[in-house]
Amino acid sequence: MDDRRKNDTVHARAAKCYREEHVNGLSQKELILMLYDGAIKFSSEAKEAIERKDFVQSYKCIVKARDIVAELLRILDVEVGGEVAQNLQRLYVYMIGRLIEVNFTKETRLIDNVVDILRKLRSAWAEIDFQQALASLAPADGQPGRNGEGYRPVKPRSPATTSRLLSVTV
Repeated sequence: MDDRRKNDTVHARAAKCYREEHVNGLSQKELILMLYDGAIKFSSEAKEAIERKDFVQSYKCIVKARDIVAELLRILDVEVGGEVAQNLQRLYVYMIGRLIEVNFTKETRLIDNVVDILRKLRSAWAEIDFQQALASLAPADGQPGRNGEGYRPVKPRSPATTSRLLSVTV
């Protein structure tokens, strides 16, 4: 391996470690917002790639966006979140379906639809006082929230997983 390639590998490993450490120190709200940002970014890049007729790049970006939305789906706590979490679950499944569909049809309007939903959800998350919302989820009887009282996301699997999902290397 020549020095330049070896240097690139060292830089890539250092960047990966930095991302993992950065992710490790984030709150749940910050992680969720970061996942939304990543899904929006990769969906938008997929649309641009389709418009350029760069279908290899569009595929890679769509897969990244889909994986991030799948992670958002995975971390939902439907028992605590009740109706709100169930509605989010349906939205995430819908968006995953549209992202899969766009890989076959190359219809950018499908990506526009996904990005619009992601932006609205991200905006709502950004306005949530997360600690207050978590406190309101625990009713006096100690039972999980009911009747759409909200939901409590859990942290993603690991900093490495989140870092990989948000990686700009495609």
